[in-house]
Amino acid sequence: MNTSLMTTKSSSEQAKQIARLLEDASSKAKIENILETAGALFEKVQSRLIETGKFDEKIAEIIRQLLATNPYASEKVESSFTYPLEYKPKSIREQVETLLNIKPFANLNATWALTQAQKWYESLVGLPDWIESPLVYIKWKSFDSYHALLSEVFTQIKLADPNFVNNCEGQLSKKYIRQSARSIKAESLLDVHQPGDFFIVPSQAGLQHRGKSARCSREDFIEGEFGLGAVAEGCRKLTHPERYVRWEQLHTDSAGDEYSPGGDGRFVGAPCFDFNDGKAKFNTDGVEDANDHYGSSSGVLPQSILNIEN
Repeated sequence: MNTSLMTTKSSSEQAKQIARLLEDASSKAKIENILETAGALFEKVQSRLIETGKFDEKIAEIIRQLLATNPYASEKVESSFTYPLEYKPKSIREQVETLLNIKPFANLNATWALTQAQKWYESLVGLPDWIESPLVYIKWKSFDSYHALLSEVFTQIKLADPNFVNNCEGQLSKKYIRQSARSIKAESLLDVHQPGDFFIVPSQAGLQHRGKSARCSREDFIEGEFGLGAVAEGCRKLTHPERYVRWEQLHTDSAGDEYSPGGDGRFVGAPCFDFNDGKAKFNTDGVEDANDHYGSSSGVLPQSILNIEN
């Protein structure tokens, strides 16, 4: 194998962190301000057109499409990578039982997950055709915090896979990593409908958004779609260890989490799971980086939950 190709997101990490610290943090704020201003202007113009009887729905739709344009659409590269052949999504029961067999998770409440979740999942209609399988992961409310659960998940990954490398060791507290607002909201809605300590989520493991930067993927999320974070993907690593077995495969950006490389409140990093140098690893890279080896994983809220919310 040509080792010159074995460059990963962990390469020159210190240099990247320094570069990020020197970035103009106002760029994203400026974009958001422009879109917010444009949206407010559109609403004002629309109201005035309606008042004067000159409202044109075709023009209004063009303006809506312009405002909905993904500002990060250029952060995408072509990718042909896919999952390793060894990776076979497992049933809800298999995933739940695997997690329950891990000592710190043995007493979690899995009654609904084991007795009703499969029937619930099979009853879902209207899921996107790119949904691959249900993913089971632990709710952080069963621990003191998201970060406490994340720490435990990484501890158990290391016990199951001694070669596993966490390149963010000691930097997983709340000042370094946090859930995105979209993922927090999605999980809060799921929690209402899924009793117990496990989330059951219709999901895809990166293929739908391969080659895109994490923030480009987030902008492309459809209604009800949300990024899966390090806890969710860490649980996938525990239940599907064959997901990460070689470099020449599609790796996973955990788009449900945001990372601050310097722990300074600037969450400009994207956590990811990958495989390199014969080891599965947890790394981070810039939220703007597009790489053909990576794709953001995501879950989708069923239409039944969205209908209730709306």
